Amino acid sequence: MSSLDQVVKWAMELVAMEKPDWCVLDTETTGVEKDDEIIEICIIDSRGQTLLNTRIRPFKRVSEGAFRVHGISTESLREGENRARSFMEVWPQIFMVLRQFRRVITYNAEFDNRMLRQSAAKSDILLFMSKRAIQIAESACMDDDVDESAGGGQGGQGYAARKRRHALPLQWECLIEAYAEYHGGPGSRWQKLEVACEHMGVELPESEKHSALGDARATLGLLRKLAELGKAEQALEALVVEQKLEAVSDGRG
Repeated sequence: MSSLDQVVKWAMELVAMEKPDWCVLDTETTGVEKDDEIIEICIIDSRGQTLLNTRIRPFKRVSEGAFRVHGISTESLREGENRARSFMEVWPQIFMVLRQFRRVITYNAEFDNRMLRQSAAKSDILLFMSKRAIQIAESACMDDDVDESAGGGQGGQGYAARKRRHALPLQWECLIEAYAEYHGGPGSRWQKLEVACEHMGVELPESEKHSALGDARATLGLLRKLAELGKAEQALEALVVEQKLEAVSDGRG
């Protein structure tokens, strides 16, 4: 089976699920470095319903490069009566939404996963983001439904042990890698979300571009387009088979 077939099949299976176990997540950040953090996060379900869409007040200033992309300034997040909440304040909502799902679809899973962990770490929250990591951390007496501090033994607690621990046994699936395979085969260059959507005919209002909500909707739209392509291919294959059968039947007649 070709890589294109694999990608399309993956998209079809996700979209066709009777009880979807996945959501779509997107973030905007202060930058892309190892000390950057989330300033906007959006999570939508398989129907496109918004489950969470909020801005977050960061510790670090928004870089000039990031600002040029999403237009969110440090001042808009930190100042005024409507200043954004901190990650610590928003985290319970993020946790309660994500814990409903088994899989998270993003357009760059490695980046969004890393930014979520980096933002959590700055608020002294340890995230165990995979089943394997959770198994390793079982000795820390954590519970995947409960927020609790791990014991530090006699004489006090170490820094890591004092952190609040959360288990999110999520499987992160990356559409940017899947689309690269669909577009040019394994190992192909990643395409920007905007470019991929233009190629596939996914429309998005200008006002929503480069926002977490807009990019989450674009990601879901692209996934649906791939699934539609698969359905069209299946219909074409069925038609070809039917025509061949008819030809054989006519020949016998």
